[in-house]
Amino acid sequence: MRTLAVLLLLFLNTSIYAQINFAIEQQEDGTTYVVKLKPEKSFPAPMNITNTAQISLVVPTGGFQPSNIQSFKGNWQNNNNIISPESNPEKDYLIFNLVGHIKDLDYVEGEEVVIFSFQNTGKDTGMPRFVGKSDTRLFKSKKLNIGNQISVLGAGFVNAYSGTYDEVEEGPEEEDTHILYGNEIFGTFNLDLNVKKEGMMLEWLAENKGNTKQYVIEKSMDGVNFEAIQVITDNVEDELKKIDEAPDYGTNFYRVKQQYKNGDYRYSSIQSEPFLVDEAAITIYPNPVKNVFNLKVGHFSNLEGQIRIFNLSGHEMASAPLNKGDKKITVNTSDYQSGMYFLVIEGNGKKAVERQFVVETNN
Repeated sequence: MRTLAVLLLLFLNTSIYAQINFAIEQQEDGTTYVVKLKPEKSFPAPMNITNTAQISLVVPTGGFQPSNIQSFKGNWQNNNNIISPESNPEKDYLIFNLVGHIKDLDYVEGEEVVIFSFQNTGKDTGMPRFVGKSDTRLFKSKKLNIGNQISVLGAGFVNAYSGTYDEVEEGPEEEDTHILYGNEIFGTFNLDLNVKKEGMMLEWLAENKGNTKQYVIEKSMDGVNFEAIQVITDNVEDELKKIDEAPDYGTNFYRVKQQYKNGDYRYSSIQSEPFLVDEAAITIYPNPVKNVFNLKVGHFSNLEGQIRIFNLSGHEMASAPLNKGDKKITVNTSDYQSGMYFLVIEGNGKKAVERQFVVETNN
């Protein structure tokens, strides 16, 4: 029993990181659309638990009306469409959100899964496509949230969405990587990111300084929805270095917006780094567990959130709050059956780190 559990643990540790692709397919009736996903690697239970997900599609404006949603995996709703926004009045954005969790979705490498379907009961304005980077850059307010996202227990604490497959693409690459300035095309510029004691250090070269009005540092916790956190107008140096003194626990995504004096702009590359996620400091002992175990949270002693425990079937066995100042937490497992379990530490609603442990009873 113990040997089998250790082998399974090693297998899961080498298999949990993967990405997920989406696709949409129009049915023969011309009004029904099916949304599917395909993982690049397998997620064994309970690492297949889907916590959050969002599907964002774009169509030409003119009356496309998504209705009659049929959920095949999870509970999907369409409550927040963005119709002909000021930033892109020729397009409508259709946003579908997962309500609650999905525990019965089998993520098998390369195996296609239908998650929901919907009908267009309005006008036929064209085939919907998934939004791309060029679309997300048009929206600056969190109230106008677009983007594709899926959070699966086994994919770590970053957005597992990695793109589309089949016929539907995210749009021309030129729109994603270049912004027009005057009569010249400038590509994205490189951004370097390093964790320091003071916070997160951002470094980039200041090009076209004479035409630049300011730089805006933008941050995101999901790699899709960014918000401005700092404006730099003193761009006299060739190499700019700025620190985010308040990075969030978990993986922080950054980009820099270079705004020109004539109103045009361009973006840097997007870079990400985990902050104070010292996984080596998160330990469970003793392991295997007889009746109780201790959880040492390390750097998470300054983090508020919760602890959740799952069995191999994905059933949530217990949850407990994680309070500021907690450095060691004791968990009672006397009523657990022998086997492997998964502990998830979530900080401020975001999954931060996972640990596995084995319970051995005397029964």
